[in-house]
Amino acid sequence: MAADEITALLSRLSLPSLPERAPDTRARTLQDGQHPRVDAGGPAYAVFVGREPGVYVSWAECLVQVKGVAHNSYKVYSNFAGAERAYTAAEARGLTCTAEERASDIRRVILHQRMEPQDLALCLHFLDDPTSKAMAYGASRWYVVYAGLQPGVYLTYHECSFSTSGYPGAKHESFDSLDGAIGAMERALASGRAVKFVVQSDM
Repeated sequence: MAADEITALLSRLSLPSLPERAPDTRARTLQDGQHPRVDAGGPAYAVFVGREPGVYVSWAECLVQVKGVAHNSYKVYSNFAGAERAYTAAEARGLTCTAEERASDIRRVILHQRMEPQDLALCLHFLDDPTSKAMAYGASRWYVVYAGLQPGVYLTYHECSFSTSGYPGAKHESFDSLDGAIGAMERALASGRAVKFVVQSDM
């Protein structure tokens, strides 16, 4: 029986007609290097580290990617465009990976390299980086990585987390002012507490 015939029959029986099927606006994750846009309202979730990194338009989908995943990283944004902008920026910086890749990197740390006071410019580099600003998206805290993949001052918790989460001996701290964060970084460099973790490269 055709759909219009079913609707007519339900109408005669004084029952509600079949609802129209809503379009599928679920954001798909990366496939073949492409990240398709979707026109979806409401919040969206950027999964930076999880089972399958990408942008999702529901908490349920995001949860599938991060629940039970050690050292996962994600953030909710007010709309899909903001989440996609942040995810694309993070991907360009190499700040996205699967859970398996993350675990592999943690196992491959081979050296702790002390940084010197003259490295301050490097530690502050990402404060003015366009990709960092895209990820920050209105953030109002600053994060200092004292020991991790790249010691420095960051605009977003994800950058901080990517450099520290899961790595034995990693240290970080958050600040509510930029001056406070920079001062802490300067003191860490002067006292020898700024340490870069070197990961063995793939052969």
